[in-house]
Amino acid sequence: MIKYSSLDRSNQEIRLVRLKSKNFVPTKPPSAQSNDVVPLYCELFHCRLGVGPPYNALSYHWGDSDDKRDIHVNGARTEVTRNLRVALEHLQESKSDVMLWIDALCINQTDKEEKDHEIKRMREIYGMSASTISWLGPADIDSDLVMAKIRKIGAHIESHDARGLFYKLVETPNSAESAEYDATNEEISTLMSTFLDSALREFFPVAAFDRLLLRPYWERVWIFQEIIVSPRVEVMCGYEKFPFEYFHNAMLFVPLLRMHVTKILGHELLARIEHEDGDTEMYNHVMEMSQSPHLAASRTCGMRRRFQEHSNTPYETLFRLLAKVHVGSVTHATLPKDRIWALLRMATDATSFGPVLDYTDSTRTVYTKVARAVIEAGQIDLLSLCQFPKSSVVENLPSWVPDWCAALQEPSGQLPWDTAFHASGPSSFQPRSNNTTLTPTQLKLKGCRIDIVEAVRPEWTPGPDGCTRDTGPVTYYLIDIMILCTQSNEKARESGVEIYSDPKTERELAPFRIPIADQEHDTIGFTRSSTVKSSKGYHEVLKNVRSMLSLRPQDKPPQSDEMQSYYNMMGRLRFRRPFISTKGYVGLGPVPTQVGDVIVTFLGAKFPYILRKSDSGDGTYTLVGETYVQGVMYGEFMRIGPETEWFVLN
Repeated sequence: MIKYSSLDRSNQEIRLVRLKSKNFVPTKPPSAQSNDVVPLYCELFHCRLGVGPPYNALSYHWGDSDDKRDIHVNGARTEVTRNLRVALEHLQESKSDVMLWIDALCINQTDKEEKDHEIKRMREIYGMSASTISWLGPADIDSDLVMAKIRKIGAHIESHDARGLFYKLVETPNSAESAEYDATNEEISTLMSTFLDSALREFFPVAAFDRLLLRPYWERVWIFQEIIVSPRVEVMCGYEKFPFEYFHNAMLFVPLLRMHVTKILGHELLARIEHEDGDTEMYNHVMEMSQSPHLAASRTCGMRRRFQEHSNTPYETLFRLLAKVHVGSVTHATLPKDRIWALLRMATDATSFGPVLDYTDSTRTVYTKVARAVIEAGQIDLLSLCQFPKSSVVENLPSWVPDWCAALQEPSGQLPWDTAFHASGPSSFQPRSNNTTLTPTQLKLKGCRIDIVEAVRPEWTPGPDGCTRDTGPVTYYLIDIMILCTQSNEKARESGVEIYSDPKTERELAPFRIPIADQEHDTIGFTRSSTVKSSKGYHEVLKNVRSMLSLRPQDKPPQSDEMQSYYNMMGRLRFRRPFISTKGYVGLGPVPTQVGDVIVTFLGAKFPYILRKSDSGDGTYTLVGETYVQGVMYGEFMRIGPETEWFVLN
């Protein structure tokens, strides 16, 4: 076990590991009790950050904490995880010592005060390293092959300084009128012609590439900070190693390669099948090429690029970083609170959390303090990520606090900074007065009461692969919304009160807008669906459903972009429940929505929300979640000048 001496904080001390060379001979032989086959010797010493010897910071996946192996540190046998032991074996050199910074060894993990201090310095430690080694793990059956391919492709793109060209292609709209897109695509195809042509003669190991992207390393939340802030990063798998820029370049090129090979081989394969000359190898390759790679590595590349574009300084708020990393993806951390701590120091507003956060705080306290600070700074739509059910990892979280351990989905209208919605109109967030008495788990917000939920329909929950053409669920979903829209129309006729500012348009378009939360797919992202494209897609979906139900496949409409877009949008709206309010508003609430729930819009919010009165009878509420409400999303309700009131959330 390592015997740690305290770091001198006034002198900006850190610890470094000197990994001794393979030629090193200890003065005292290791104990026979050691479980290592070949002993690894390290020396742990103090030095001043930025003044001491150059070092490489290690970025790695800790692995199973119960699977331990021995190394020798300062003459003492010390247990580390198998993953760390294997990494050290690969980093060790024959004749020279290697200087490393490794969190598991350089931080006294049993000293809570030191750990709190060093966690807050991680950005500086990685940022001042000579290099960061991104250790993906040991080689597997074909990782050396794919690493060699990545090196060759990445070096080619880097030598032509062409990474910006790929981003230009991604960020340029792809349409029939887009001459710029076609020109950029042609320029890239010419630049990469050697690799594209050879891919038809020598299949690119796409399955091996995907396995590299699916390694547990990429799901570790700390790697974002470790890779993004480091001035130089090297990707290492087994004994193969190259600059991170090569990996980034390959990540940009492989999607182009997939499209190129799938298109050409797909046509050739179809021709062979027509002549009853199937090719199993070619078929398997086309199927592999048509699959999308894991996105965690791609997201890391993009975040590192933007950080460097901003002169290695923070460029996004903590709220945005949390959403970018945790929404719609899988991340892992040994401690649940690290899902925030791993990103905190990269945020533009990091200093605002300094006075309230301490690494010794519990996960529940960290999540609650961060949520309060973000919301009370005016970023009120953090509430859109308060989704249910919450995980069992963190118990008793307030309803207004996102659970960063849960599987979070995008809100119905995208994330707040991407959506066209602005339910509260021109109103601004209004902070509560300082003399308000609240418990640590309560939040007070000002807003307007829209209506009460009168009836709900069965939940709409497509699978993780989106909306399939299974006629049953789609039929029930669309019919439920048609029924609610009809009931809304009847309410208006019977009461003589019109809730919509433009009733003819809103009531005519509601049946096709509500199922997709007024969203439409294009080549860039998702925008307001007030075009003929979605209307056409909706009617084609209805026609497709009718043909299937009537067992008349000859009436089935041909596949079209509009129909596929509509199916795609319905598939994005998971865990939703159609509802109608007492006044006739129709919308999509979260699955827990019940009759009697209150629909509100908070001042400054992009989305409306559903609340439920607390059972305590003290006038407080529980947040049920963000909602889509037809005729409210663009500030229409706020134009009538509704009264405002304060809501206290538990």
